[in-house]
Amino acid sequence: MEPSAQKALDEKNRITPLRIPDTNKHQYISCVGSSDGEFAATEMFLGGIGKEALDIYDKVSDSKQRKAYGGIGRILQDSTKDIKNNILGISHGLSSNTPKSCNILLQNPISWSK
Repeated sequence: MEPSAQKALDEKNRITPLRIPDTNKHQYISCVGSSDGEFAATEMFLGGIGKEALDIYDKVSDSKQRKAYGGIGRILQDSTKDIKNNILGISHGLSSNTPKSCNILLQNPISWSK
């Protein structure tokens, strides 16, 4: 595991209990994890896909969560949103090459340009 990917795991544990919007968390953690370059970015991308796959399975398998999300379609939409935010964070991390520059994402998430 690349050092930045390990730092991302550490940061995930640190910020999970904090009241930070999910968008910001996904972008920040992906950014931190990608700051060591392309291999680290690939680790973050694949790890994010794996996490979302597990989340989908858990939410679809649980009738209470399925209902809370408004059905399977909404669960898939939420996971797609999370993956997009991971990609935005990864892009920022690759362009910055320093985890410190990711701090801005905790307050100002990146938006998809239309």
